[in-house]
Amino acid sequence: MAKFRSSSKPLRTFKPKRRQVPAGKYTLAIESLAEDGRGVARVNGKTVFVAGALAGEQVEVNYQQSHKRFDEAVVVKVLDASAERVTPVCQYYSQCGGCNLQHLAATAQRDYKRKTLQSKFSGLQGDTRFDDSLLGQALHYRHRVRFAIKADRKHFLLGFRQANSHQVVDIAECHVVKPSINALLPRIKPVLAGLKQRSSLLELSITEAANQQLAVVVLAKQALCAEDQAVLAEFADQQDLLFELYQSGDKAKQLLFRQGSAMLFYTLQSQLNMQFAATDFTQVNPQINQQLIDAAIDWLALNQQDSVADYFCGIGNFTLPIARRVKAVTGYELVADMVAKARGNAALNQLANADFQVADLMASGGKRSQAYNKVLLDPPRAGAEALCQQLLHSSAEKILYISCNPKTLYRDADILVAGGYQLARIALADMFPQTSHCEVLALFSLADPDH
Repeated sequence: MAKFRSSSKPLRTFKPKRRQVPAGKYTLAIESLAEDGRGVARVNGKTVFVAGALAGEQVEVNYQQSHKRFDEAVVVKVLDASAERVTPVCQYYSQCGGCNLQHLAATAQRDYKRKTLQSKFSGLQGDTRFDDSLLGQALHYRHRVRFAIKADRKHFLLGFRQANSHQVVDIAECHVVKPSINALLPRIKPVLAGLKQRSSLLELSITEAANQQLAVVVLAKQALCAEDQAVLAEFADQQDLLFELYQSGDKAKQLLFRQGSAMLFYTLQSQLNMQFAATDFTQVNPQINQQLIDAAIDWLALNQQDSVADYFCGIGNFTLPIARRVKAVTGYELVADMVAKARGNAALNQLANADFQVADLMASGGKRSQAYNKVLLDPPRAGAEALCQQLLHSSAEKILYISCNPKTLYRDADILVAGGYQLARIALADMFPQTSHCEVLALFSLADPDH
């Protein structure tokens, strides 16, 4: 047997050398906007992404990071401004990481997002119809928001994190949230700042429900003392708030106390009342949410003979409006609590043809009924790769995919198109004005009816 001599020298691990960032200020010509809203310049054949720059501008920049294939920089001074550049409405815009397109006019933001979508998907199938975008108000559109909190003995910061940083930008108002949320901020901030255990606070979430009812959720690292909880309960009672305090945990957060009614609701145009809890997922932009529902009903061409599956159904936001127009609809959702709420919403609105089931839609090989002739799916940012593979073996003649991530939508669209579906229609929904993010609707129809 061979013998190996052990070495006392420690093993060396490979550490790639950090690329040197060019020092000083540089003048760059911006050619276009990238998908993330940054300007794109090219220096000696290498791409440079420039935060805060617009297409057609000459800007002075500082480099921030250097990579093998691209560099990153930030605007220091605009030398030759685009005609589409505007003064940001928010005083915190240069520091806050929440919005990244306030320096671009609202109409130009929409044009940029639409052109980016067309560029990405036009090569998938040549005969795809690009519909008009779903548009709403550019400011004060969010009905829920989550603020970060950073507190110690000397400082109390409540706001949003800086871009690519853990630092919290202290704010007094936010121009993309509902006015009722902004009105609460100067009242709730001193209460939180006055708590004995304020250094335990991590997050503040505020949601506006129907009739401007506000729900507040505070997340803390540890349970607050009885005195602090009493202060919060009294404030909630005075302000007529639903108030919930949670303690963070490794797997799940723990409810410490609740003041006020546990259930909120919002109303859809079809006079459907949707109950939800303060911690439930709901679309942040009610105006665009309603337009998405209307488009789903229209694009799927629903009728009383249809049997529909709604995947990633949540509390039934799409399922119940669909139920009003079809023979039967089944909603599938991983979270059992959401399924229970969806069933409660179906009962509340007297819709006996809506069924809901718990299912892990990210798992491959899941057995789900193939008796649906039309399908809607609204997955998280990770997309629905496994589900799309399974849908190729279903009887669905139409599939409407609503996506919050065009990259994973493109991946999943490629699966459906390769499997015999045609990308018939696609449209942008401007769910998040003042940012480069958007929602996308994509309708897939069977190219061969005998599939």
